[in-house]
Order: sequence, then C-alpha cells, then structure tokens
Amino acid sequence: MKLRESGMPEEAYWETLFDVPLNLDRLGIDGRLGDVMELGCGYGTFTVPIARRISGTLTTFDIDGAMIERTRQRATAARVRNVVYVVRDVFADGFGGHAGSQDACLLFNILHCEEPIHLLAEGGARRALGRRGAGDSLAL
Repeated sequence: MKLRESGMPEEAYWETLFDVPLNLDRLGIDGRLGDVMELGCGYGTFTVPIARRISGTLTTFDIDGAMIERTRQRATAARVRNVVYVVRDVFADGFGGHAGSQDACLLFNILHCEEPIHLLAEGGARRALGRRGAGDSLAL
C-alpha cells in the first residue's frame, strides 16, 4: 500500500527545504546510536548523513525501488557503506527483523500516510525498538 502522494518536489528543490545537520543534532542522532532504521528514504536526503553519524547499520526502507536506487547511488558516491536498502511495503509486510533490535526508528516526511498511528505503533516501528530506543520513533 503506497502512502498517499505528498507532492514530493524535484530533488534539487527538496534538498533546499531542510537543514539536515541541525535536524539530526536536535534529534540526537550521533555515535551513541547503533543500529537504526529509516522508513521512506526518498532521495536519501537524510540517509547518508544519518549513516555517517551512527555507530551501527542504517536499514532504510522505501516502497519505491527508484528511491532506493537513488539513495544507494548517493551513499556509494559518498563512500558510505553501513546502509542496508530494502524495497518493502511495511504496511503489508512489516519491517522484518527482530523485535527490540533497533536503537531508533526514523520517519521523515511520511506522516501524510493514511494510517500514521498504525505505522508508528502496530506497523512495527515500536516493536523494532530495543530497550534503549523505547519510545524513540522519531518523526519529522
């Protein structure tokens, strides 16, 4: 189930809308975080900077294979190697992985979806968080 279309602008314009370092600083994204998951990588705007900051692996999900490929290209160009790319409909199939395996679940510009509460709670974001990450589904 693809999320409701949010009118995602062209990549060049999209990149001007966020102060990514400031947002990540305010969210406390740093080396204290080990494994992290990100729902909806889009163009990879946040993916590469997050992967550079954390000490573990960033698993990023998107239902759109073209977005995964664009993010992979950006990470490769930046020589970032701690990202796992997953094309998946998390509403239908969940996040996968083991319960409690993630320090944080990051969701950027996706709360336009039809069922945001399901996504955050029952959809697997909360289930994937470990004891350290309890309550740390971060949405921007």
